[in-house]
Amino acid sequence: MFLNYLLFWAFVPGMAAFAAVPTNPNAVIEYKIGNTTLIIATGNGDTATVFKLLDTGADPDIKNKAGDAALHVAAKRSASNIITFLWLAGCNINLLNGEKNTALFESVKVNCIPCVTKLMEANANTTTPGLNGADLFTPASLAAAEGYMDILSLLAPDSNAPAFNTAADGLQPLHWAIIKAKIEPLKYLLEKSANANEPVQAGNANRGATPLLLAIAANSTDCSQLLIDEGARIEAGIIKGIKTTPMKLAIDQKLLEVLQTLVTHNATLLTAPVDTGEYPPLGYAAAKGLGPVAAYLLKNLSAPLGQTVTNDAKNAYHKLTAAHIAAASNDTTLLPLLLADTPAIETMALASGPAACNDIALSAIKANQLSTVEWLMETHYKNGIPNFESHNWSLCTDNANCTAEGATPCTEQTFLDYAKKLKDNEGVKIYLQGLLFKANYAAHEAALASSEIL
Repeated sequence: MFLNYLLFWAFVPGMAAFAAVPTNPNAVIEYKIGNTTLIIATGNGDTATVFKLLDTGADPDIKNKAGDAALHVAAKRSASNIITFLWLAGCNINLLNGEKNTALFESVKVNCIPCVTKLMEANANTTTPGLNGADLFTPASLAAAEGYMDILSLLAPDSNAPAFNTAADGLQPLHWAIIKAKIEPLKYLLEKSANANEPVQAGNANRGATPLLLAIAANSTDCSQLLIDEGARIEAGIIKGIKTTPMKLAIDQKLLEVLQTLVTHNATLLTAPVDTGEYPPLGYAAAKGLGPVAAYLLKNLSAPLGQTVTNDAKNAYHKLTAAHIAAASNDTTLLPLLLADTPAIETMALASGPAACNDIALSAIKANQLSTVEWLMETHYKNGIPNFESHNWSLCTDNANCTAEGATPCTEQTFLDYAKKLKDNEGVKIYLQGLLFKANYAAHEAALASSEIL
Protein backbone atom coordinates (compact mmCIF):
# COMPACT_ATOMS: atom_id res chain seq x y z
CA MET A 1 0.00 0.00 0.00
CA PHE A 2 2.86 2.33 0.86
CA LEU A 3 4.34 2.15 -2.64
CA ASN A 4 0.96 2.90 -4.20
CA TYR A 5 1.40 6.46 -2.92
CA LEU A 6 4.77 6.95 -4.61
CA LEU A 7 3.40 8.49 -7.78
CA PHE A 8 1.17 10.89 -5.86
CA TRP A 9 3.88 12.07 -3.47
CA ALA A 10 6.35 12.56 -6.33
CA PHE A 11 4.52 15.83 -6.96
CA VAL A 12 4.77 17.04 -3.37
CA PRO A 13 7.17 20.00 -3.12
CA GLY A 14 10.61 18.83 -2.07
CA MET A 15 10.07 15.23 -3.16
CA ALA A 16 11.95 15.58 -6.46
CA ALA A 17 15.34 15.64 -4.72
CA PHE A 18 15.54 13.21 -1.80
CA ALA A 19 17.89 14.14 0.98
CA ALA A 20 20.92 11.94 1.43
CA VAL A 21 20.28 9.09 3.82
CA PRO A 22 22.79 6.90 5.66
CA THR A 23 23.59 3.39 4.47
CA ASN A 24 21.87 2.07 7.62
CA PRO A 25 18.40 3.72 7.69
CA ASN A 26 18.07 2.88 11.40
CA ALA A 27 21.35 4.45 12.47
CA VAL A 28 21.32 6.62 15.59
CA ILE A 29 22.61 10.09 14.72
CA GLU A 30 22.01 12.06 17.94
CA TYR A 31 23.57 9.73 20.50
CA LYS A 32 22.74 11.69 23.66
CA ILE A 33 19.00 11.37 23.10
CA GLY A 34 19.05 8.33 20.86
CA ASN A 35 17.39 9.87 17.79
CA THR A 36 17.52 7.96 14.54
CA THR A 37 17.62 9.72 11.18
CA LEU A 38 13.90 8.95 10.78
CA ILE A 39 13.03 10.58 14.11
CA ILE A 40 15.15 13.64 13.28
CA ALA A 41 13.59 14.02 9.85
CA THR A 42 10.11 13.65 11.37
CA GLY A 43 10.86 16.31 13.98
CA ASN A 44 12.06 18.65 11.24
CA GLY A 45 8.95 18.02 9.16
CA ASP A 46 11.19 16.78 6.34
CA THR A 47 8.63 14.82 4.35
CA ALA A 48 11.06 13.90 1.55
CA THR A 49 13.65 12.35 3.85
CA VAL A 50 11.00 10.50 5.84
CA PHE A 51 9.64 9.01 2.62
CA LYS A 52 13.12 7.95 1.44
CA LEU A 53 14.05 6.41 4.77
CA LEU A 54 10.85 4.39 4.94
CA ASP A 55 11.33 3.33 1.32
CA THR A 56 14.81 2.03 2.18
CA GLY A 57 13.59 0.00 5.17
CA ALA A 58 13.76 2.30 8.20
CA ASP A 59 11.95 0.83 11.20
CA PRO A 60 9.22 3.34 12.20
CA ASP A 61 8.85 1.86 15.71
CA ILE A 62 12.38 2.47 17.00
CA LYS A 63 12.27 4.77 20.03
CA ASN A 64 14.72 7.35 21.29
CA LYS A 65 15.86 7.52 24.92
CA ALA A 66 12.75 9.53 25.86
CA GLY A 67 10.61 6.68 24.57
CA ASP A 68 9.30 8.50 21.49
CA ALA A 69 9.09 6.78 18.12
CA ALA A 70 8.71 8.75 14.89
CA LEU A 71 4.91 8.49 15.16
CA HIS A 72 4.89 10.22 18.55
CA VAL A 73 7.18 12.95 17.28
CA ALA A 74 4.93 13.47 14.23
CA ALA A 75 1.90 13.79 16.51
CA LYS A 76 3.64 16.27 18.81
CA ARG A 77 4.70 18.36 15.79
CA SER A 78 1.20 18.15 14.20
CA ALA A 79 2.77 16.53 11.10
CA SER A 80 -0.33 14.72 9.82
CA ASN A 81 1.20 13.88 6.39
CA ILE A 82 4.12 12.10 8.04
CA ILE A 83 1.62 10.20 10.24
CA THR A 84 0.12 8.87 6.99
CA PHE A 85 3.57 7.76 5.73
CA LEU A 86 4.37 5.99 8.98
CA TRP A 87 1.01 4.24 9.06
CA LEU A 88 1.33 3.03 5.46
CA ALA A 89 4.84 1.82 6.26
CA GLY A 90 3.34 -0.48 8.89
CA CYS A 91 4.12 1.30 12.17
CA ASN A 92 2.42 0.25 15.41
CA ILE A 93 -0.36 2.83 15.51
CA ASN A 94 -0.99 2.23 19.25
CA LEU A 95 2.67 2.22 20.35
CA LEU A 96 3.23 3.79 23.78
CA ASN A 97 5.99 6.31 24.36
CA GLY A 98 8.01 6.94 27.51
CA GLU A 99 5.02 8.67 29.15
CA LYS A 100 2.82 5.68 28.27
CA ASN A 101 0.97 7.85 25.74
CA THR A 102 -0.19 6.85 22.27
CA ALA A 103 0.25 9.06 19.23
CA LEU A 104 -3.49 9.70 19.31
CA PHE A 105 -3.22 11.03 22.88
CA GLU A 106 -0.27 13.23 21.89
CA SER A 107 -2.31 14.56 18.97
CA VAL A 108 -5.15 15.53 21.31
CA LYS A 109 -2.67 17.31 23.59
CA VAL A 110 -1.66 19.65 20.75
CA ASN A 111 -5.23 19.90 19.39
CA CYS A 112 -4.22 18.57 15.97
CA ILE A 113 -7.53 17.72 14.29
CA PRO A 114 -5.95 16.31 11.05
CA CYS A 115 -3.67 14.09 13.13
CA VAL A 116 -6.58 12.69 15.12
CA THR A 117 -8.53 12.14 11.91
CA LYS A 118 -5.63 10.23 10.25
CA LEU A 119 -4.98 8.11 13.34
CA MET A 120 -8.65 7.20 13.68
CA GLU A 121 -8.68 6.21 9.99
CA ALA A 122 -5.80 3.91 10.89
CA ASN A 123 -7.98 2.36 13.64
CA ALA A 124 -6.04 3.84 16.54
CA ASN A 125 -7.44 2.83 19.93
CA THR A 126 -9.57 5.75 21.16
CA THR A 127 -9.77 4.65 24.80
CA THR A 128 -6.11 4.05 25.73
CA PRO A 129 -5.38 6.49 28.59
CA GLY A 130 -2.39 8.77 28.83
CA LEU A 131 -0.78 11.38 31.04
CA ASN A 132 -1.11 15.11 30.69
CA GLY A 133 0.93 16.54 33.52
CA ALA A 134 0.11 14.50 36.61
CA ASP A 135 -3.43 13.59 35.52
CA LEU A 136 -4.56 10.47 33.70
CA PHE A 137 -7.05 10.97 30.84
CA THR A 138 -8.57 9.08 27.98
CA PRO A 139 -8.19 10.99 24.70
CA ALA A 140 -11.87 12.02 24.83
CA SER A 141 -11.56 13.10 28.47
CA LEU A 142 -8.57 15.29 27.60
CA ALA A 143 -10.49 16.85 24.71
CA ALA A 144 -13.41 17.57 27.06
CA ALA A 145 -11.11 19.00 29.74
CA GLU A 146 -9.38 21.31 27.25
CA GLY A 147 -12.54 22.30 25.40
CA TYR A 148 -11.36 20.86 22.07
CA MET A 149 -14.83 20.48 20.60
CA ASP A 150 -13.86 19.25 17.11
CA ILE A 151 -11.71 16.49 18.53
CA LEU A 152 -14.31 15.55 21.13
CA SER A 153 -16.94 15.15 18.43
CA LEU A 154 -14.54 12.93 16.42
CA LEU A 155 -13.70 10.70 19.35
CA ALA A 156 -17.19 10.56 20.90
CA PRO A 157 -19.74 11.16 18.14
CA ASP A 158 -22.51 9.56 20.21
CA SER A 159 -23.14 7.70 23.46
CA ASN A 160 -22.43 4.35 21.76
CA ALA A 161 -18.85 5.29 20.90
CA PRO A 162 -16.35 3.44 23.13
CA ALA A 163 -14.64 6.71 24.07
CA PHE A 164 -17.88 8.36 25.24
CA ASN A 165 -18.14 6.72 28.68
CA THR A 166 -14.70 5.16 29.15
CA ALA A 167 -13.08 6.32 32.37
CA ALA A 168 -9.45 6.82 33.35
CA ASP A 169 -8.71 7.13 37.07
CA GLY A 170 -12.46 6.89 37.65
CA LEU A 171 -13.30 9.95 35.56
CA GLN A 172 -15.24 10.00 32.29
CA PRO A 173 -15.22 12.84 29.72
CA LEU A 174 -18.35 14.25 31.42
CA HIS A 175 -16.52 14.52 34.74
CA TRP A 176 -13.46 16.22 33.24
CA ALA A 177 -15.60 18.78 31.40
CA ILE A 178 -17.15 19.66 34.76
CA ILE A 179 -13.90 19.65 36.76
CA LYS A 180 -12.37 22.08 34.27
CA ALA A 181 -15.62 24.10 34.10
CA LYS A 182 -15.91 23.67 30.32
CA ILE A 183 -19.55 24.42 29.59
CA GLU A 184 -19.54 23.69 25.84
CA PRO A 185 -18.16 20.13 26.15
CA LEU A 186 -20.60 19.54 29.00
CA LYS A 187 -23.53 20.72 26.86
CA TYR A 188 -22.38 18.51 23.99
CA LEU A 189 -22.07 15.39 26.16
CA LEU A 190 -25.44 15.94 27.82
CA GLU A 191 -27.06 16.50 24.42
CA LYS A 192 -25.55 13.17 23.36
CA SER A 193 -27.28 11.49 26.34
CA ALA A 194 -24.52 11.51 28.94
CA ASN A 195 -25.89 10.69 32.41
CA ALA A 196 -26.15 13.89 34.50
CA ASN A 197 -25.98 11.70 37.64
CA GLU A 198 -23.03 9.49 36.66
CA PRO A 199 -20.88 9.18 39.81
CA VAL A 200 -17.11 9.20 39.84
CA GLN A 201 -15.93 5.60 39.66
CA ALA A 202 -13.57 3.55 41.81
CA GLY A 203 -9.90 4.46 41.74
CA ASN A 204 -10.43 8.16 42.36
CA ALA A 205 -10.32 10.18 45.59
CA ASN A 206 -13.74 11.59 44.67
CA ARG A 207 -15.28 8.14 44.22
CA GLY A 208 -19.05 8.43 44.43
CA ALA A 209 -19.16 12.18 43.83
CA THR A 210 -22.02 13.26 41.61
CA PRO A 211 -21.50 15.56 38.63
CA LEU A 212 -23.33 18.32 40.52
CA LEU A 213 -20.91 18.12 43.45
CA LEU A 214 -17.99 18.24 41.02
CA ALA A 215 -19.45 21.35 39.38
CA ILE A 216 -19.94 23.14 42.69
CA ALA A 217 -16.44 22.13 43.83
CA ALA A 218 -15.11 23.56 40.56
CA ASN A 219 -16.77 26.87 41.45
CA SER A 220 -18.76 26.70 38.22
CA THR A 221 -22.19 28.28 38.40
CA ASP A 222 -22.85 27.60 34.69
CA CYS A 223 -22.10 23.87 34.93
CA SER A 224 -24.08 23.54 38.17
CA GLN A 225 -27.17 25.20 36.77
CA LEU A 226 -26.98 23.21 33.54
CA LEU A 227 -26.75 19.92 35.44
CA ILE A 228 -29.69 20.81 37.69
CA ASP A 229 -31.73 21.75 34.63
CA GLU A 230 -30.83 18.38 33.12
CA GLY A 231 -32.12 16.49 36.15
CA ALA A 232 -29.02 16.18 38.34
CA ARG A 233 -29.91 14.81 41.76
CA ILE A 234 -29.24 17.08 44.74
CA GLU A 235 -27.68 14.53 47.05
CA ALA A 236 -24.65 13.96 49.27
CA GLY A 237 -21.36 12.58 48.03
CA ILE A 238 -17.58 12.58 48.45
CA ILE A 239 -15.30 15.46 47.47
CA LYS A 240 -11.59 15.08 48.25
CA GLY A 241 -12.36 12.30 50.67
CA ILE A 242 -14.90 14.32 52.67
CA LYS A 243 -18.64 13.68 52.61
CA THR A 244 -20.59 16.81 51.78
CA THR A 245 -23.85 18.06 50.27
CA PRO A 246 -24.53 20.42 47.37
CA MET A 247 -25.96 23.04 49.74
CA LYS A 248 -22.96 22.94 52.09
CA LEU A 249 -20.50 23.02 49.21
CA ALA A 250 -22.29 25.92 47.52
CA ILE A 251 -22.13 27.86 50.80
CA ASP A 252 -18.42 27.04 51.17
CA GLN A 253 -17.75 28.17 47.59
CA LYS A 254 -19.92 31.30 48.00
CA LEU A 255 -21.89 30.42 44.86
CA LEU A 256 -24.95 32.59 45.44
CA GLU A 257 -26.61 31.84 42.11
CA VAL A 258 -26.17 28.11 42.71
CA LEU A 259 -27.79 28.49 46.13
CA GLN A 260 -30.71 30.23 44.46
CA THR A 261 -31.01 27.42 41.91
CA LEU A 262 -30.78 24.70 44.56
CA VAL A 263 -33.51 26.25 46.69
CA THR A 264 -35.68 26.91 43.64
CA HIS A 265 -35.56 23.21 42.78
CA ASN A 266 -35.91 21.98 46.36
CA ALA A 267 -37.21 24.52 48.90
CA THR A 268 -36.68 22.17 51.85
CA LEU A 269 -32.92 22.63 51.44
CA LEU A 270 -33.29 26.04 53.07
CA THR A 271 -34.22 24.44 56.39
CA ALA A 272 -32.67 20.96 56.08
CA PRO A 273 -29.29 20.45 57.80
CA VAL A 274 -26.38 20.99 55.44
CA ASP A 275 -24.24 18.25 57.00
CA THR A 276 -23.99 15.67 59.78
CA GLY A 277 -23.18 18.49 62.19
CA GLU A 278 -26.85 19.46 61.80
CA TYR A 279 -26.16 23.06 60.85
CA PRO A 280 -29.05 24.84 59.15
CA PRO A 281 -27.79 26.73 56.08
CA LEU A 282 -27.94 30.17 57.70
CA GLY A 283 -26.23 28.93 60.86
CA TYR A 284 -23.53 27.18 58.82
CA ALA A 285 -22.76 30.34 56.87
CA ALA A 286 -22.56 32.30 60.11
CA ALA A 287 -20.30 29.68 61.74
CA LYS A 288 -17.93 29.80 58.76
CA GLY A 289 -17.76 33.58 58.86
CA LEU A 290 -19.34 33.83 55.41
CA GLY A 291 -21.20 37.09 56.00
CA PRO A 292 -22.12 37.72 52.32
CA VAL A 293 -23.55 34.22 51.97
CA ALA A 294 -25.50 34.51 55.22
CA ALA A 295 -26.85 37.88 54.09
CA TYR A 296 -27.92 36.33 50.78
CA LEU A 297 -29.66 33.44 52.54
CA LEU A 298 -31.42 35.90 54.82
CA LYS A 299 -32.48 38.51 52.27
CA ASN A 300 -32.97 36.59 49.04
CA LEU A 301 -33.98 33.15 50.25
CA SER A 302 -35.78 34.06 53.50
CA ALA A 303 -33.93 31.60 55.72
CA PRO A 304 -35.65 31.02 59.09
CA LEU A 305 -33.91 33.11 61.75
CA GLY A 306 -34.86 30.99 64.75
CA GLN A 307 -33.54 27.67 63.47
CA THR A 308 -30.80 26.23 65.68
CA VAL A 309 -27.87 23.84 65.34
CA THR A 310 -29.18 20.48 66.56
CA ASN A 311 -28.31 16.86 67.27
CA ASP A 312 -24.61 17.35 67.90
CA ALA A 313 -23.79 18.06 71.53
CA LYS A 314 -20.08 18.16 70.67
CA ASN A 315 -20.64 21.16 68.42
CA ALA A 316 -19.66 24.42 70.12
CA TYR A 317 -22.78 26.03 68.63
CA HIS A 318 -25.16 23.29 69.73
CA LYS A 319 -28.72 24.65 70.14
CA LEU A 320 -27.77 28.17 68.99
CA THR A 321 -29.20 30.29 66.19
CA ALA A 322 -27.24 32.15 63.51
CA ALA A 323 -27.47 35.34 65.59
CA HIS A 324 -25.94 33.60 68.61
CA ILE A 325 -23.17 32.28 66.37
CA ALA A 326 -22.53 35.72 64.85
CA ALA A 327 -22.39 37.24 68.33
CA ALA A 328 -19.97 34.58 69.57
CA SER A 329 -17.70 35.02 66.54
CA ASN A 330 -17.74 38.84 66.71
CA ASP A 331 -19.34 39.19 63.29
CA THR A 332 -20.53 42.76 63.71
CA THR A 333 -21.33 42.97 59.99
CA LEU A 334 -23.75 40.05 59.93
CA LEU A 335 -25.24 40.51 63.39
CA PRO A 336 -26.94 43.87 62.69
CA LEU A 337 -28.52 42.34 59.60
CA LEU A 338 -29.85 39.41 61.61
CA LEU A 339 -31.14 41.77 64.34
CA ALA A 340 -32.57 44.35 61.98
CA ASP A 341 -35.93 44.50 63.75
CA THR A 342 -37.35 43.66 67.17
CA PRO A 343 -39.55 40.75 66.00
CA ALA A 344 -36.45 39.09 64.55
CA ILE A 345 -34.62 39.43 67.86
CA GLU A 346 -37.57 38.04 69.76
CA THR A 347 -37.80 35.12 67.36
CA MET A 348 -34.22 34.12 68.02
CA ALA A 349 -33.55 35.18 71.59
CA LEU A 350 -36.96 34.24 72.97
CA ALA A 351 -37.55 31.20 70.79
CA SER A 352 -39.40 28.36 72.43
CA GLY A 353 -37.07 25.41 72.76
CA PRO A 354 -33.35 25.12 73.47
CA ALA A 355 -32.39 28.67 72.45
CA ALA A 356 -34.88 30.23 74.88
CA CYS A 357 -32.42 30.02 77.76
CA ASN A 358 -29.46 31.54 75.99
CA ASP A 359 -29.78 35.21 75.20
CA ILE A 360 -27.71 36.47 72.25
CA ALA A 361 -25.70 38.80 74.49
CA LEU A 362 -24.66 35.86 76.65
CA SER A 363 -23.05 34.21 73.61
CA ALA A 364 -20.96 37.34 73.02
CA ILE A 365 -20.03 37.57 76.72
CA LYS A 366 -19.05 33.89 76.87
CA ALA A 367 -16.83 34.31 73.80
CA ASN A 368 -15.30 37.50 75.29
CA GLN A 369 -16.33 39.58 72.25
CA LEU A 370 -16.20 43.06 73.76
CA SER A 371 -17.07 45.01 70.60
CA THR A 372 -20.13 42.83 70.03
CA VAL A 373 -21.22 43.19 73.67
CA GLU A 374 -20.87 46.97 73.40
CA TRP A 375 -22.86 47.07 70.16
CA LEU A 376 -25.64 44.91 71.61
CA MET A 377 -25.89 46.94 74.81
CA GLU A 378 -25.99 50.23 72.90
CA THR A 379 -28.50 49.18 70.27
CA HIS A 380 -30.80 46.53 71.73
CA TYR A 381 -30.58 46.78 75.49
CA LYS A 382 -31.20 49.46 78.11
CA ASN A 383 -28.72 49.62 80.99
CA GLY A 384 -27.77 45.99 80.35
CA ILE A 385 -31.38 44.76 80.36
CA PRO A 386 -33.16 43.51 77.22
CA ASN A 387 -35.31 46.31 75.86
CA PHE A 388 -38.51 44.31 75.32
CA GLU A 389 -41.35 45.86 77.26
CA SER A 390 -43.76 43.11 76.29
CA HIS A 391 -41.70 40.34 77.90
CA ASN A 392 -40.89 39.37 81.45
CA TRP A 393 -37.21 38.87 80.74
CA SER A 394 -34.92 36.48 82.58
CA LEU A 395 -31.22 36.39 81.90
CA CYS A 396 -30.38 32.73 82.16
CA THR A 397 -28.02 30.05 80.90
CA ASP A 398 -29.32 26.87 82.46
CA ASN A 399 -29.83 25.04 79.14
CA ALA A 400 -30.32 21.69 80.83
CA ASN A 401 -33.59 22.89 82.37
CA CYS A 402 -34.79 24.82 79.36
CA THR A 403 -35.79 22.56 76.51
CA ALA A 404 -39.33 23.69 75.78
CA GLU A 405 -42.03 26.10 76.82
CA GLY A 406 -43.18 25.47 80.37
CA ALA A 407 -39.90 23.83 81.40
CA THR A 408 -38.27 24.49 84.77
CA PRO A 409 -37.39 28.20 84.87
CA CYS A 410 -33.74 29.15 84.51
CA THR A 411 -31.81 30.82 87.27
CA GLU A 412 -32.13 34.58 86.88
CA GLN A 413 -28.94 36.58 86.76
CA THR A 414 -27.60 39.78 85.25
CA PHE A 415 -25.14 39.90 82.42
CA LEU A 416 -22.46 40.98 84.89
CA ASP A 417 -23.26 38.03 87.16
CA TYR A 418 -22.73 35.74 84.22
CA ALA A 419 -19.49 37.42 83.11
CA LYS A 420 -18.01 37.15 86.62
CA LYS A 421 -18.28 33.38 86.43
CA LEU A 422 -16.07 33.26 83.34
CA LYS A 423 -12.30 33.50 82.97
CA ASP A 424 -10.19 35.75 80.74
CA ASN A 425 -12.85 38.33 79.94
CA GLU A 426 -11.76 41.29 82.04
CA GLY A 427 -12.61 43.77 79.28
CA VAL A 428 -16.21 42.61 79.16
CA LYS A 429 -16.49 42.61 82.97
CA ILE A 430 -15.15 46.18 83.24
CA TYR A 431 -17.53 47.34 80.50
CA LEU A 432 -20.56 45.72 82.18
CA GLN A 433 -19.54 47.10 85.57
CA GLY A 434 -19.48 50.52 83.96
CA LEU A 435 -23.00 49.99 82.65
CA LEU A 436 -24.16 48.94 86.09
CA PHE A 437 -22.54 52.02 87.64
CA LYS A 438 -24.25 54.27 85.10
CA ALA A 439 -27.57 52.58 85.73
CA ASN A 440 -27.22 52.93 89.49
CA TYR A 441 -26.08 56.54 89.17
CA ALA A 442 -29.01 57.34 86.89
CA ALA A 443 -31.40 55.72 89.35
CA HIS A 444 -29.83 57.71 92.20
CA GLU A 445 -30.16 60.96 90.27
CA ALA A 446 -33.76 60.16 89.45
CA ALA A 447 -34.50 59.45 93.09
CA LEU A 448 -32.90 62.74 94.14
CA ALA A 449 -34.85 64.64 91.53
CA SER A 450 -38.07 63.01 92.72
CA SER A 451 -37.39 63.89 96.40
CA GLU A 452 -36.60 67.50 95.48
CA ILE A 453 -39.91 67.76 93.69
CA LEU A 454 -41.69 66.43 96.76
